[in-house]
Amino acid sequence: MALLASDAAPQALRLSEQELVQRDWTRIRFGLAIGIMAAGIGAATTILNLYTEFEGIGALERVPPGQAVLFGLAGAFGGFLVGGPASYWLYGVRPTFSRQGRQARRLWVWLMLALVFVFFYTFVTGGIFLPIARYLFLYLSSVMSVPNVVGRFFDLFTASWLVFGVKNAFFLIGAVPPWPAIGGAVFGPGAWLIDKFSTSTNERLSKYGPITSAMVVGIIALIFAALGPK
Repeated sequence: MALLASDAAPQALRLSEQELVQRDWTRIRFGLAIGIMAAGIGAATTILNLYTEFEGIGALERVPPGQAVLFGLAGAFGGFLVGGPASYWLYGVRPTFSRQGRQARRLWVWLMLALVFVFFYTFVTGGIFLPIARYLFLYLSSVMSVPNVVGRFFDLFTASWLVFGVKNAFFLIGAVPPWPAIGGAVFGPGAWLIDKFSTSTNERLSKYGPITSAMVVGIIALIFAALGPK
């Protein structure tokens, strides 16, 4: 029996190595890249919306660094959770009976998908992450107590997050100018560029292009939101 067990261990190791080799890293990088870019655009969107009046928080002439980080993280979480998993699923499995392999989608397709991203981003961020950031801000500002904050957090696990999603989605989309729509206009071409890099026959471009381009777009969006003119 001991001999059989010792024989089984290398076999199990070989199987795990085969699974690692077969893992679709191109698809993983694509989903991660879109998620990173969506996080940067989402963070920039929430920061820019602080220049308009929000419930419990007045319109600001300049967003303080603390609020930028707090509300930026809310938008980043929402953007990543909407953009990353959805793009991983959208990229699809390896084509089995195709000699051409994966092909990049056209720009107009990504522009249409950007509208879908804006809708779900505003709903998820407005329903979950924006209320959480607001409660934390009001607590840190000594406006809300710990029991009130904990109670509000528990309320988000009920159907109230749906109400917040609709209400805050109108806040996010209805701001002047409509920053989520502009973010969607950035998301479409950015995702198309990432798709082009991911499907490139050049190994270096396919490996490093998606993450690099996603980080560049996300960083530019954050710099514009945090340091740009009102």
